[in-house]
Amino acid sequence: MPQVTCERCGKQFEKPASRIASSKRHYCRVECRFEGCKIPTAPGNKRCSICKQEKPKSDFGQFATRCRPCDVKRWTEAHKRKIKPGLCNKCGCALETASYLCTACKNRHSRWQRQRYKEKKELAVIHKGGECERCGFRTEHFSVYDFHHKDPKEKDILITQLLRKGSWEKIKKGLEKCLLLCSNCHRVVHETEYERDGRKVVPKAP
Repeated sequence: MPQVTCERCGKQFEKPASRIASSKRHYCRVECRFEGCKIPTAPGNKRCSICKQEKPKSDFGQFATRCRPCDVKRWTEAHKRKIKPGLCNKCGCALETASYLCTACKNRHSRWQRQRYKEKKELAVIHKGGECERCGFRTEHFSVYDFHHKDPKEKDILITQLLRKGSWEKIKKGLEKCLLLCSNCHRVVHETEYERDGRKVVPKAP
């Protein structure tokens, strides 16, 4: 496999040629990708990733890294760069349906989103200790782990939504409110809560 250089720490590492062609930036590990150094901002402010200016959080969307003026400008320019009707906006091939992307480009983007989510969840599980906090179960298959909120009243947003759209700083704040449980323990905890609160538990099928 060819050698590439990590953009964060400068380490040389091997990467498949197919992944080199599909990604513009290369990182040797998950931490290098999501724990980049950030310019400090005042409380209540965020820094736009386009204009690099510090602005109030009210000028941003819930998960946006771009301020609203830059976001509108970006999408307006992207719309003007449309190749022409009937062609994919990314690769330029003929479209079979009324869309901006062909099936291959859509599938490629979906695979990238799934891989990004998988890497973020792996980092979140390692951040919480890498084992179930109730039974101590440990495995390399991170899909078996769930994040259970200690206090349901503090559950303002799901961790899965943060893993898909939130920054690493927001993810770490959300993880502080949660326990790392395996899927079995997570279900046992919820059923115990239902019985304790007097709520009806759906009976199991015979």
